[in-house]
Amino acid sequence: MLPDVIEALAQFLETAEANDASQRYAILGLAKAGSRAVPAVAQLLNSPNPVTREAASEVLGRMAPSAPATWPILIAYFKRAHPDSWGVADELARAGPPVVPLLRQALKDPDPHTRMGAAATLAEMGDFARMYAGSSADARPQTGIAFATSKDLAPAASELSRALSDPDASVRNWAAIALAYAAPADARSIPILVALLDERSSMISAKAIAALQNMGSTAQPAVPRLERALASNQDFIVRVGAARALVLASGVRACTPLAHAVTNDKDGNVRVEAARSLIAVRPPCPQAVTVLLKTLGNRQYSATDEIAKIGNPAVPGLTAALKSPNLYVREDAVATLAKIKPISFEAKRALMLALKDKSLDVRSAAASALQNAGGKAERAASAEQAREEKMYAQASKQDMRKHTRREIMAPIPPDPDHKYPLTLSYLVPVAAIGEPTGQARILITLYTGEDRPERLVFWKKVGNDAYQQLRIIEPEDPDFGEGHYETPNIFRAKVRILGQGHPWEETQLFVDVPVDGWRSHIDQVFAVAHDELHAVEIQSAQKWYEPRLRPRETIGDPAENRFSDKELGFSLFIWNADDPVASPTAGRVTGTYQIIQQTQAGGPLAGFAPAAQASGIPRPATTRKMVVGSPQPVTTWKMVVVGAKRGPA
Repeated sequence: MLPDVIEALAQFLETAEANDASQRYAILGLAKAGSRAVPAVAQLLNSPNPVTREAASEVLGRMAPSAPATWPILIAYFKRAHPDSWGVADELARAGPPVVPLLRQALKDPDPHTRMGAAATLAEMGDFARMYAGSSADARPQTGIAFATSKDLAPAASELSRALSDPDASVRNWAAIALAYAAPADARSIPILVALLDERSSMISAKAIAALQNMGSTAQPAVPRLERALASNQDFIVRVGAARALVLASGVRACTPLAHAVTNDKDGNVRVEAARSLIAVRPPCPQAVTVLLKTLGNRQYSATDEIAKIGNPAVPGLTAALKSPNLYVREDAVATLAKIKPISFEAKRALMLALKDKSLDVRSAAASALQNAGGKAERAASAEQAREEKMYAQASKQDMRKHTRREIMAPIPPDPDHKYPLTLSYLVPVAAIGEPTGQARILITLYTGEDRPERLVFWKKVGNDAYQQLRIIEPEDPDFGEGHYETPNIFRAKVRILGQGHPWEETQLFVDVPVDGWRSHIDQVFAVAHDELHAVEIQSAQKWYEPRLRPRETIGDPAENRFSDKELGFSLFIWNADDPVASPTAGRVTGTYQIIQQTQAGGPLAGFAPAAQASGIPRPATTRKMVVGSPQPVTTWKMVVVGAKRGPA
């Protein structure tokens, strides 16, 4: 990188705002420049602006693994005692083992801020290694960290042990945390570490907990304080860490406090970690199966994975759970049995019992688990799946009954597969702007309920206060497990008619039913013609524009569509390769769609097509229906991109 470019980026950091996308570019650019940029960046540590100082320390920290010139600069920065100087320890720790000798010298410095910074850096080195201990060797280089093992940190143990008596409390605290990594068998740090569990700072408490975990059985004197932390500490992060540390420090003594946390802690994260820790205790906790089985049916947390890891000893309890009147308990029990691998004779017998459950979901899950079990169990599973095929075929027939408006608005009661009812969330008449809604020939209703899929129903008016179902839709995509239907958007748009003689255009009525899911959005558009619905296929604006992207550009999110009487439009953002996820800088594309109705002659004389989704009935993968008949014209509706322009983001 040229000197003038380095200087320009350094000057830019003087005025950049915190977390600004352009600031991130400057930080990354200077870090890639390496040693040549060190003098210019070091000057920024003198800035009166804390944002600039923090950015400069991050740049130097990113350079540290390959630029030794940064080490004395960062260590000297501790002496200034800025509120942001602690973050320098996190950056300097990236340098790893080669900087340990300098940190040992810094622990002897007369300035307490320098000693604290040195101890904190050694502690961060140990914590980095702990956090990435389970990662693959290929993943570690991507972190930009030179990892230090306990053996690498061991030379600093003598300085750290002396620092446990330092007159400055912060030095003592960080020295105790660092010593747990440099000398895990040295118990002298324990009194300080247990005292830190009650610190107001959750960060320092979490660091102390992690240090005690690293000490393993050496931390046994800390067990009473760890038990207290698990039971009553206000910070859930501390309670999670205490559960992990207890297993390593106390063995079977941890069984009782962990069992209590599984049952009584109000935080799901703590319950999950307590359950995982409970089954990790060796020898096994005698109460583990009983305690974990009590979580079945709990919608916040059910320990199905942990129970499955226990294996065959849990099967009798799971078999008993299959007789529970609580649907959720039975669902969790069969899900747990399905996870036990290899499947045992006892588990097969329990799953065969589940094949007789009144809930289709329970039976279906049991059949799936037994479909390759062999022998009598597999034959029973195949018979159940065949029954489900017949049930589906029967249920997929269109409901031609006539419903009154009062019946439409009534709740849909619970059933064997759903504990709670569905209730009406909205009723929307499909009418264009300015038309009387009371004369609408089509209604849209949405029913929602606890712990069951939303149900969207289109109704056609067939008489005075008489309606028939046109279509039922329930989200099938797993991405929409937490999603919901938004209020329908009704609009008029011009349609280009093809395949019926000379092309022409006419205005028709459409309805868009958007579905919002976790980080997902889908527009479902239907044409309304002659009291019937016709699905409109929307061309992907993202895929349409991708061939026009420049090198190193991407489109991170699907297009955001805008449908109204005035426009059929979309917009999407373009990311450069180094853009943060939430800050695209390459540009914004806006464009328009056109709706085309095309009729083509001909069709298959005979064949198979997927059966329509039936409300409330899981669709077997093999279900198909026969299509037989003479060739007939086929009409399709498509919304296609007709143009777009690019501007600034």
